[in-house]
Amino acid sequence: MSSCSSSTTTTTAEDGGRTAITAVHPDIIQTLILTKLDGPTLISASFASSNLQNLCSDDNLWQKICNKSWPSTSNPLIQNIISTFPSGHRSFFSDSFPSINDQKSNNNRVISQVGSGKSNNISGAISQVGSRKSNNNIFSIILQVGSGKSNNNNILGLISQVGSSESSAYADLNSTLRGTESVSDRPSAQVKANDQELISAVDIHFDGNLLYSKVLTTETKSAWFMSSPFRVELLGHKEHFPTPVIFNGDNENCKSNLKNMRVSWILIDKMKNRAMNISSLNPVSIRRHWLTGDMKVKYSTVIGSGEEMVQCVIVVTCEGKEGGELHVREVSMQVEDMDGKVLNGKDSWVILEGVIEGGRKKRRESEIKENYEKFLELKKIWKEKKQRREKRMDMMCIASGITIFVAFWTLIVLGIRS
Repeated sequence: MSSCSSSTTTTTAEDGGRTAITAVHPDIIQTLILTKLDGPTLISASFASSNLQNLCSDDNLWQKICNKSWPSTSNPLIQNIISTFPSGHRSFFSDSFPSINDQKSNNNRVISQVGSGKSNNISGAISQVGSRKSNNNIFSIILQVGSGKSNNNNILGLISQVGSSESSAYADLNSTLRGTESVSDRPSAQVKANDQELISAVDIHFDGNLLYSKVLTTETKSAWFMSSPFRVELLGHKEHFPTPVIFNGDNENCKSNLKNMRVSWILIDKMKNRAMNISSLNPVSIRRHWLTGDMKVKYSTVIGSGEEMVQCVIVVTCEGKEGGELHVREVSMQVEDMDGKVLNGKDSWVILEGVIEGGRKKRRESEIKENYEKFLELKKIWKEKKQRREKRMDMMCIASGITIFVAFWTLIVLGIRS
């Protein structure tokens, strides 16, 4: 049985005779394997070894993944902003792909070590997040692909078997991927405060096909923005685009088809080099307006906790004639409180800025749906509580009015008698 005597030895007794990853040419890995993987799978692969971590850090690779996931990121404005991120497109992906985590996280230990210089490199920091017990599995997969024994279509599924520890560590990876650069060292930190803008990169897909893509810029410093209700409109006046859904008058059929519409709304703070996907991606509700007959497709992300909860709402309004295609005529984003009131620009910006700087966690659509349903239930309880409080206030006002009325006439009667 062979044994490992040097770094150039290609087999070991410990790995069952499998060929080490150092025997596979990096070009084979980059061209035949890594280009076939999506973002989460590429992240899992980067945990296998320091060599793979270096190969998986290529910015061109992450740029292709970002452009494929969100076509709006190919816009020159977005490309220019992403170039200022600590690790470029890799940092942007780690911010935008997972769900936002508005709760305080205990997973900052790794990145704090990176920032303080206690960790020599990012590979070392990543090794603290996920174990490397599954290295041999990925080595054998690479060899299968390199030798042509494995179908490229199965690569994603094979790599995803690297280990559950890497998947569970995804929540910690966001900060680690952003690199060791401090905010004050970034080029965008030199941008003047009065030039601060909120960038929106929006992509709407249906059954995996792109329907619409656009980049918007919203200024955040004017008095009008601060005092007015915060609402970002995606489409211009009389602008619309078609969907593959045929409007046949059957509400349930239309709702079932519109569930396949997926909306991504990435907010980018170019001063802080951070981004977040504020959309739930899949609809949380689909309703037909009782008066206009328009179909309202709603996407919601709940922020905060308790009575301080708010939701960032994206509403896609579709209209159509009987037997024709549904057209999207309006797409808007706004922030609402528990009363359903749209917050003004000042309050909305404070909330969104705090969330952008916060943590991220692995996206689970079921959890997003549950959070929305919990928000609706708490909203109902809050409304009932508010109504009871208002009812008590009304009763107190009525009682006070009666008391004043009786006292007034009592004084008049006593005055007449005297």
